[in-house]
Amino acid sequence: MTAEPSKSGKSAWIRRLGRHLDRFAPSIETASDGVPRRQYADYENVRDANAFTVVHVYAESGLASRRKAFIHIADTLFKVQLGEIDHYTVRTRVIATDAAAPKHASNAGSVCNRGMVRGELERLAVIMSGDTPLEGKSALTKLVPRPQPGHLVLIICKSPGSVVVSQDGARALRRLRKTAVWVYLDGDEPTFETEVDRRKREAKGPTEEKA
Repeated sequence: MTAEPSKSGKSAWIRRLGRHLDRFAPSIETASDGVPRRQYADYENVRDANAFTVVHVYAESGLASRRKAFIHIADTLFKVQLGEIDHYTVRTRVIATDAAAPKHASNAGSVCNRGMVRGELERLAVIMSGDTPLEGKSALTKLVPRPQPGHLVLIICKSPGSVVVSQDGARALRRLRKTAVWVYLDGDEPTFETEVDRRKREAKGPTEEKA
């Protein structure tokens, strides 16, 4: 059943994602102009904020037709960061099918407005991911550069199980726990789960279909 959109045109899943990111955004110190304090140690006027200084976004190939979902994610990310931090890094990658690091890397450096965040994720969907799925199973083997605690990792893919995670990739995601988020675009409405939830689900094994 297709979920009814809200008055803003967004479905329930993206509102839930926004609430999750709001809840788990780490506490950091920023300068009065919203720049993370670690970038400019000589700032005297600092304030506490809840935001992600670095955002890593990985996408499975062949998701260009789901461009609108990428834009919703970008808008939600921008809203979470708005008022908390004005400059942060967005890194995008397309997941490969072999032991190599994710291909087609892009580093937006310091983004500071909705258009820049939208542009990076729209480019990830349409140009980098494209409309042709890769042959074989997609494999998230290496997270490069390796995310640190307090970073946000978004992994956008078709469905649960469509991307295999290597031991190295799993170790990196395990450190992030609730700030490593899988977004699944198949079905009537996208869904998401954290790395903690994914590991619990996979530990249970496949569920039996009802007769």
